[in-house]
Order: sequence, then structure tokens, then C-alpha cells
Amino acid sequence: DRHRPAKRALEAHADREHGDSKRRCVPLGEIARCALEQWRLSEADVTAWASRCGLRGVGIADLERYRREHPETDLAIAIEEL
Repeated sequence: DRHRPAKRALEAHADREHGDSKRRCVPLGEIARCALEQWRLSEADVTAWASRCGLRGVGIADLERYRREHPETDLAIAIEEL
């Protein structure tokens, strides 16, 4: 079908705009994965955020940006450690 590529592009755009549940998987770099565990961040939350931001992958700098944009996450972890 000659319209198939255009249809896929429209579906991808709709997914980005409307947060379709069939989000693509955003891979984590090795250092980012270690930091994610150390900082006790939710992989699901981070990858959903990365997908919304249009990132192709998540590195350590992206995790630092996530933490700056979500200070409540750091606060919750600090309270747990008390």
C-alpha cells in the first residue's frame, strides 16, 4: 500500500501528541542505569519522561535534567532515608 508510510507517520505523531500507551522503549545508557539505581529513580517514570521529551536514549546528563525538573523525587527519597 503506497499510503502506509504516511499512515505510520501520522500514527507516530498522534502517539506523541496524545501519549498513546504504545510508547516506544527509550534505552538507558550503562552509566545512567547505574545512577538510576543509586538514586532510586523509577525507570518507568524516567523512560516515560524521556519519551515525552523526544529523547532517543537516556544518558547521565539526561538523568540530571530529570532530577532538576522533578525535585519532588529527590525530596521523597531524602525523606525515606531519615
